[in-house]
Order: sequence, then C-alpha cells, then structure tokens
Amino acid sequence: MYVCAGVCNIEEMEKDKDKALPFITTADFTPYFLGIIASMNAGYWVDETGYQIHNNEYGTNAPQKSRASKLKGDPPLFAGCEMQLSGQFGNPTRDEIELMIRAGGGRVVPQLFLRDMRFAKSIAATTLPPPSENGNDNNTVRHLIVFDQAGEGVISSRKLKTEVKAMRELGQSLGKRVEVVQRKILLECIAAYDMDRLVEADIA
Repeated sequence: MYVCAGVCNIEEMEKDKDKALPFITTADFTPYFLGIIASMNAGYWVDETGYQIHNNEYGTNAPQKSRASKLKGDPPLFAGCEMQLSGQFGNPTRDEIELMIRAGGGRVVPQLFLRDMRFAKSIAATTLPPPSENGNDNNTVRHLIVFDQAGEGVISSRKLKTEVKAMRELGQSLGKRVEVVQRKILLECIAAYDMDRLVEADIA
C-alpha cells in the first residue's frame, strides 16, 4: 500500500510531516506507512525490505523502481514539472500535496508561466536562452493545473473552467501546453512511480 493519501492520514506522520513527506516521492521512500513509523521511532531510516509490497495492483514495486531510477542518475519523479494548485483540497491537504510535489523535484507556483512572462519581457535585452528548471530546458517543462474535484465547497466547475481557459490561452500565446490533472491521478502516479500514468481530466 503506497497510496500517499493513506500515508498522510496517519497521526504519527502528521506529527512529523516535514521529516516523513520528503521520503515519499524521492527514490528512497518506504512504501508502507509502518516503515515510516518505524523509521521515526528509530530516529533513522530503517531497512525498507520488510515493508515492501509485492504483486501490487500496479504490477511493479514502485520503491524498487524508484531506487533503480536513482542509481541510473535519472531525475526525480516531478523534475521538469511546474504545477499550479487550483481550489481547495481535502485529504491529503493542499499543503501536503505541495510538499509531495516539491519532494519529488517539482515546482509549485501561484500561477503558471510567471517565469516565462518575466523572460519574455526581458528577451529583447539579452541573447541568453530561457532559464532552465530542475536541469531541463525551459521548453521541456510540463505545466500542470492540479485540482481535487469540482464541486460545492471545493472549486466550482465554472470557476475551474474559467481558470483553465485563461491559463491555456496564456500558454498558447507562449507556445506552451497546459495539462489539467485531478489530484487522485497525481497520487496514482506517485504510487506507481510513473508519470506516464498521468491522464488529463475532461473539464469541457
């Protein structure tokens, strides 16, 4: 059971989230929350072998996959991703989602394309290429809007559509593409340590 929602719900993790959350989306994380608790109690990261889950629904052991990725020198799961969190979040909370994204090498911004717009304003005065993010060329950065769900008390469908439309129009003017992703899909990508599982939400 690697689902981060399950991990974030436990009281023990709430007490020390700054220590535990970065362990989730990096290539060193313990998949089962008992392993995290054991590590917290011990004061160091315990051997995760006994906490790994085999023959899981994703058909792969994500911790094993993430370690192999790190050994090959691959970037973290969210490297090259710029994400804007839209609306309110339930459980995991907005702060917890943001911690997971940052721990996985991604960037959380109040609005997409702020860096691109700043660069566009200064491009006439320089011949330098756009600034890179997480070791990636700026043109390869993935721009995502992440939302929990559209509904009363979270974010209205109308507000979400308006926000997405504005960001897509801005992105198009900059030659960029915006992906819209529901929170649970992002968590599934973390659980499988596979961003290829990311499926865009249909909010049309």
